[in-house]
Amino acid sequence: MKTIIQGFFCMLFIHIIIFMYTIGWPYAKMKFDELNRSESYVATSQTDFMLIGFVGSPVALFSITVIGGTIICSIVISLIKKLLGLFR
Repeated sequence: MKTIIQGFFCMLFIHIIIFMYTIGWPYAKMKFDELNRSESYVATSQTDFMLIGFVGSPVALFSITVIGGTIICSIVISLIKKLLGLFR
């Protein structure tokens, strides 16, 4: 049970890093960089892009990543503990 809790906090830390990178970095760039708006505008047509994927529920996607991330982090933590136990 202790490994699962450690895996949960490891996964939570990974999610915080990803959130800060995807939200915080563009916000910081927008807040502190001066943009030359006349040179940065490029007209594009929205029909030039094709999106492939599926649209799902954000709650289900977040739940799956939390549960899956916890399982993967717990497995990695237990493997590291076993490997470190071999070298002692």
